Amino acid sequence: MALAQYGSIITALRGSIAGMTFQRGLGSNIVRTKPNPTKSSSLDRNFVRYICFKINVQWVNFSDAQRLTWHTFATFINHAQKKNKSLFVSGKQIFFYINFYRCQYGYAIMTSPIFTAYFPADFTVVPALHLGALWLNFSRVLDPANEYVIVKATAPLRPGVNNFKNRLMSTACTTIANASQDIAPGYLSRFGFNPIAGQTIGFSIAIGSLWTGLLTLFQESKIVL
Repeated sequence: MALAQYGSIITALRGSIAGMTFQRGLGSNIVRTKPNPTKSSSLDRNFVRYICFKINVQWVNFSDAQRLTWHTFATFINHAQKKNKSLFVSGKQIFFYINFYRCQYGYAIMTSPIFTAYFPADFTVVPALHLGALWLNFSRVLDPANEYVIVKATAPLRPGVNNFKNRLMSTACTTIANASQDIAPGYLSRFGFNPIAGQTIGFSIAIGSLWTGLLTLFQESKIVL
């Protein structure tokens, strides 16, 4: 869908239509071919669609009182949106954000928010390769009864690649009561191989609370193993 601004003619066009994307550049308008996603019916994409569908069905089935509770919770948390700090996230956005990661990691949908500003404690993490295991070495011990680790990783990066956000893929991690977590099995399942010494891997890691559903900020890093 594209948004058109009219004068005596169309003076501005933003969005995608007829396979073309129209966007505003610095001092000019840009027209480019809209890329089609590769493998749009892959298991990964279908799994994401299933999660979004599942969460949306739950939201639709909520009563007005339940939706109001989530909107009130959003006001309580008072988080600004990333791209427009003058706007704050809604109850539906908080509900989707919390439950997307919970569902992705096999936990049940949280239907009622916990009115507390509790976030998992801050942490630092250093990925390292040792004896065939791909370790995430955290600065503190994790609590698997209340915390779970959200890991996104890339396949080995070529030298000079600094922007790897669009290459990150969710990687399974079994949270244990330890300061070190081995993600080699999840990485192998995701990419079909494990990295070797000397390769560069991009990571984005956060910790989620099973009690409140809230997450720490994602920490991104590029590590030479």
